[in-house]
Amino acid sequence: MILFIRRGAPALFFLLALVTSSLSQETGQTCFSKFKTGKEDFVLVTEESVKEGATFLYSPALTQERDCVAACCKDPKCNLAFMQRGDEENPIQSCFLFDCLYKNKYVCHFVTKKGFTSYILGSMYESYLSVKPGPTQVDNPPKANAGFDLVVQPGEKVKLSGHNSKDDHKIKDFKWEMLTDFPSAVLEKTTFPDELLVSDLTPGKYKFKLTVTDSSDQTDSTILTVLVLTPEESEHHCKAPKKIGPCRGSFPRWHFNAASQKCENFLFGGCRENLNNYLTEKECNTTCSILGSTRLILPTKPVSITEKCGNPCSSDQFTCANDCCLEKGYDCDGIPQCADGSDEKNCDKWGRSFENLINIPIEEKKARCTDVVDTGDCLESQTKWYYDPSKLDCFRFNYGGCGGNDNKFDSQDACKKICEGITVKDVVIRPGMFEKSTAESNLGTIIAVCLGVLIVVMLFVLGYCCWKYRNNSKKSGSVQAKSWNDNENHVYRDDPSKPV
Repeated sequence: MILFIRRGAPALFFLLALVTSSLSQETGQTCFSKFKTGKEDFVLVTEESVKEGATFLYSPALTQERDCVAACCKDPKCNLAFMQRGDEENPIQSCFLFDCLYKNKYVCHFVTKKGFTSYILGSMYESYLSVKPGPTQVDNPPKANAGFDLVVQPGEKVKLSGHNSKDDHKIKDFKWEMLTDFPSAVLEKTTFPDELLVSDLTPGKYKFKLTVTDSSDQTDSTILTVLVLTPEESEHHCKAPKKIGPCRGSFPRWHFNAASQKCENFLFGGCRENLNNYLTEKECNTTCSILGSTRLILPTKPVSITEKCGNPCSSDQFTCANDCCLEKGYDCDGIPQCADGSDEKNCDKWGRSFENLINIPIEEKKARCTDVVDTGDCLESQTKWYYDPSKLDCFRFNYGGCGGNDNKFDSQDACKKICEGITVKDVVIRPGMFEKSTAESNLGTIIAVCLGVLIVVMLFVLGYCCWKYRNNSKKSGSVQAKSWNDNENHVYRDDPSKPV
């Protein structure tokens, strides 16, 4: 029997390799099925997207579409993979991975450009880009919008607002709920139906649900997160040194200067930001100061930056070559923090990849005129005009005075002049734009069934070999020796994957 085990070992190893390979394939297919593939020949407008808060993660050197999507799967922050197509030998020339969400808002923009393919995480598409069909063609469901996620200091009052929620007729009801259990928090309604005032906040992560109902009783909901900082978290959000980063773009941002005790603007390079990096002065002040006061609660002592060892690094941390961890944003800042200096190695690769991105030539007019109308983040009322490529015309809207995008014009004539000739074919984000990935959701089940059949076949083959060995062992020594030789030839000659 020992001899049989030795003779059957190659078949057993083949079986184990087959199982491992099949499970790996199933994992890859499961990953691929989580993404939706976009229309061909659209590319990310990098400068516009990063300007609004999109994060360039990295650009792995890969040549296959599936490998690019798999790389996105491995990064919890990644929800967009887009690539430049190549030739038959190398199907893609480059792979770029992005996080298209900035504090609960989708901020990526696309424009037509031949030679590019994109994949977007299905869960993000369903949450931010899909449009639910209404009961009739003339009444679409509302779209709840609670604004950006917030980061604040303990004790600060926070005003939550759903004023950016939209409906094609009228929203008749706004309902706020706190989903997390913080008994000390005080919730109060204001004179505006869409607002909720929250006070007595203690450190922790609060989640609030906004549900809007339109005049046809159709509803939509969204979740807003409010992070109330601990003293340690405040150090990284408000005392980390200003960081331009290894990329060489030019994006206006704000940071809190612990020495001057105020928020100051600077030009951000475009990648590898730290937590002390804000799109607006208001966001910076909200995070690092007490509401309604110029007195900031943080001491001026510089933040302590040291590597932490002994535990696995989180997705928000940088992993040193020695497996120690740094908090987000302290790599590629010009100062080695890892004991082995690995946080400052190969930083120039980010700059090269980002330069390739922003140098992709695009039609600025198409990028501007295909943006979805955005009223902005403030509450003023300025009359502006936006272009609707589905109607080939410009329409009036009330702009809030800050934020928003570039699809806003001071007059109807200026809007029409700039956007003339732009059609719905130039729009990448619209209902039905992203189709199901070619990997169907039941593919994992099919692979599992096939794997089960293969295992049964292999066990049958091994059982047959065992039975034949026992029969041959009863014969004479000379015949037995011949039988062993025959059996050995049989095991190594026959294909064990073929049914016997």
